[in-house]
Amino acid sequence: MNWLGSRRGLLVLSTLALLLFLGRALADVRWELSKQDPSGASMPLTYAGYLVVIAVWIWGLLAAQQGSRAAVITMMVLSGLMLVVVAVLTATVFCPPGCEAFPLAWFWNWTGLVGGLLAILSGFLYLRQMSGARG
Repeated sequence: MNWLGSRRGLLVLSTLALLLFLGRALADVRWELSKQDPSGASMPLTYAGYLVVIAVWIWGLLAAQQGSRAAVITMMVLSGLMLVVVAVLTATVFCPPGCEAFPLAWFWNWTGLVGGLLAILSGFLYLRQMSGARG
């Protein structure tokens, strides 16, 4: 069994994905949300949304450590939506080539994309390995 498809690999890469999401979220709150909503009226809802995502991700990490397939799938979906889809949308819709991005925006965008893809791949390999062990 290789490291990428192991439980340890899954947990390390899913934790990395969560940290990349947190970095991107903090950067977005600092530079982007203040432009989108100068009054700050939407901030409580935004923070609540981020907290829900973070809580579910942490639950996923803890439950995956115990072997939960649902948790692994949940973390794969979160990595896909929060890192991969957001990175692609940022590069193609929100800030296409030529737009002026905030400092380190592309660092967070591309590391999030790569980290998200690695976490998804690790989850897929881990689930495949789990299925093979049962069958």
